[in-house]
Amino acid sequence: MKKHTAFVIGASIAGLMAARVLANHFSKVVVLERDAPPDDTSEAHLRNAKGVPQSDHTHVLLDSGMTAIVHYFPGIIEEMQESGAQRFPITHDWRWFQHGTWKVPAPNGYITTSQHRRSLDQHLRRRLALLPNLQFIDDCTVEGVLWDDARDNITGVSIIQKSGTRKQLHADLVVDASGKGSNTLSWLTAAPYEASERGVANPPWDKFPIAAPETLPIKLCYVSRIFEKPKNLPNWQAMAVSPLAHLPRGGVVMPIDDKHWLATFFGYCGEQPSTTPENFLDFAKTLAAPDLHEALEQAKPVTVPKKFLYPQSQWQRLDRERKFPGGVLLIGDALCSLDPVFGQGMSLACKEAQALDAALQASDKDTLRKRYFKACQKIIAPAWQIAQAEVLRFEKMPGIRTGLIRLTQWYTGHVFDLCSQHEKTYLALADVIHLKRGPESLMRPAILARVLLHAFTQRSQNK
Repeated sequence: MKKHTAFVIGASIAGLMAARVLANHFSKVVVLERDAPPDDTSEAHLRNAKGVPQSDHTHVLLDSGMTAIVHYFPGIIEEMQESGAQRFPITHDWRWFQHGTWKVPAPNGYITTSQHRRSLDQHLRRRLALLPNLQFIDDCTVEGVLWDDARDNITGVSIIQKSGTRKQLHADLVVDASGKGSNTLSWLTAAPYEASERGVANPPWDKFPIAAPETLPIKLCYVSRIFEKPKNLPNWQAMAVSPLAHLPRGGVVMPIDDKHWLATFFGYCGEQPSTTPENFLDFAKTLAAPDLHEALEQAKPVTVPKKFLYPQSQWQRLDRERKFPGGVLLIGDALCSLDPVFGQGMSLACKEAQALDAALQASDKDTLRKRYFKACQKIIAPAWQIAQAEVLRFEKMPGIRTGLIRLTQWYTGHVFDLCSQHEKTYLALADVIHLKRGPESLMRPAILARVLLHAFTQRSQNK
């Protein structure tokens, strides 16, 4: 395939990572972003800003995601630390209450870098701006895609800029990183096709029928607020209190710089934390453990509570599509948007960018799409399975509990219990959480033996 020009729709983490990968393969890469250039000051994350609707909420970068970022942006961890990002052993300094118990501290696990989402965006954009073959066009809206005469391939996009100027931009590849609200698939299947100046007739709109995405309704609501850390700091860096089957609500506190915490409370099945400043902490009193409330009572609020609704997870199974036009790919939430409570979104996007890199190296124009979407399926499937099994633990959550899901819940429930007393089990679980190993790794003989012994002991005690 020709590799002169590539466009990326959206300057999300997925878009920025895709742009970095494309810069290795194309002579020119252009990132098209609907919002104005972001505030690039050191305390931008403490002020209201337009853009990514989830940017003011807790974001976790898993080890697999950070590894990918460091590969393409060497030295970026040190740059982020200089601007206040906090780096700490997450399996030791992150207190986690899950399945009714606290995880045992495991000092030999993963190191995480914790920062505000907008701070991470800043660092990635700064580094990308240094690339001679990459540019940003901000304040523009992508209105549709351009086709070749046969309507077999996407050949670019049509945009409208803030000034009202419309332009048609031609490219060899378009990568959609515009998130869950992506319009690309509707453009492929239902949007009117304007005839070219040469009088090409409108082709049928169903040339590329796309199946509806897999969905998982969860009715999630989360509300976040930034706090100034108290003078007397606790003996932990971050804390999470996960929901219980009968109590579908939880919360998390993460450091975003050396002075501030970001607290996010969330509820499933329609339960919603308060957005009223004076009532924000009341939700924390109802969680499965009181520790989050106790910690935040000593901290000073800096911003007003901000709310985000997330009705369902969805996965567009493009790996199953037999017909799909050339010249266009999807990445990040545009391809699969997962329950944000699991903190997998940014890291999945980073791994998908690596898959894009590998596909561009190994594929020609005709095989690129198949190779890329197949690789993404292998990346997404384990995370989707984990999230599905966990949200279906909630008694109020609609959905079919198949025998496989119930067996998975039974087994992982014992794994969670063991993580409160057995460091090696916790580290094995951390491998899965950080997308370094698949869920099947928890079936290794040593872990399986511990689970069966724990189940037998628990059953004997309950008789």
